[in-house]
Amino acid sequence: MTVLEVGNMSQVGIRNLNHLRVFMAIVEKGSFTAAAECLSMSKSLVSEYLSRLEAEIDTQLVMRSTRRIAPTDAGNKLYCASQAFVSGLYDVIGSIRCLRHESTGLLRVAAPSGFSTTHLSSIAATFIHQHPQIELEIVCNDDEIDLVGERVDLAFETGWPKKKGFRMKMLGAFDQVLVASPEYSRRHAVPRHPDDLPGSHWIGHGGLANLSYSVFGNEGRSVRIQPPGRLKVKSVLLAHQMALAGAGISAFPDYLVAEDLREGRLHRLLPTWTMPKGGIYAFRTAPRQASVRERLFLAAVQAYLAGLCGEHARAGAVPT
Repeated sequence: MTVLEVGNMSQVGIRNLNHLRVFMAIVEKGSFTAAAECLSMSKSLVSEYLSRLEAEIDTQLVMRSTRRIAPTDAGNKLYCASQAFVSGLYDVIGSIRCLRHESTGLLRVAAPSGFSTTHLSSIAATFIHQHPQIELEIVCNDDEIDLVGERVDLAFETGWPKKKGFRMKMLGAFDQVLVASPEYSRRHAVPRHPDDLPGSHWIGHGGLANLSYSVFGNEGRSVRIQPPGRLKVKSVLLAHQMALAGAGISAFPDYLVAEDLREGRLHRLLPTWTMPKGGIYAFRTAPRQASVRERLFLAAVQAYLAGLCGEHARAGAVPT
């Protein structure tokens, strides 16, 4: 274990705690041989570590003779201080390890705004009541964020995963649904084929598989369109509100527009044509085993999504 202590030039830090551990064993065991056996190290390495420590702090810590070893006054002072330091350090490490096995502490979660608004809001409300000892912070952002820099424990992504270097788990899938508002349809011709889609009225947003083009399929046929689109926004929620306001046509995750379709605020276009399915993914930023907090929240999300799948199966297809 290595510690770098930064200070002014008159301050000297112990850069390697193994050196301190060896010194303490020498004092406690009374000889190099006994210390080496206790630490499962060679006697020469024990002697070398002590010499490095003495050189580092420029002080003799141990009196050496052919018969015995005894700490100097400086050595006694360092040993007494080290005992309290090491004991406190072990206590802190023990308490930190316990956190991984307890449903307490802070959990930071990141997710896109659409998924957060539609799903995580309900999940979080139930979760904090079920686990009152867990603090929950949710970062909603449709832009890429530095998960490590933001100290995020668990991140969710919808669509087509872009994050690299993290442990990923797929939790589910969703359909993309092409929609427009009744107000828009009253003012414009309803498309019968993907080629009929008016590019000038296409609302591009960050939740689409690709901002510059879309692919439609129908019974083995595939059509790729590249609507120029005068409206392009990053936020899925903003694009959704624009579609509700009659600004144009766009595609959204089925879970985001299901209620709008049922209530008639939006209606589905080209229902016989499908777009690529998107996925719902969870990412863990730490390489270690997941903490209890992470496992509990992930289980809550999985249970919620499984319940939605059951409801959709009973209700049938997404309304048109």
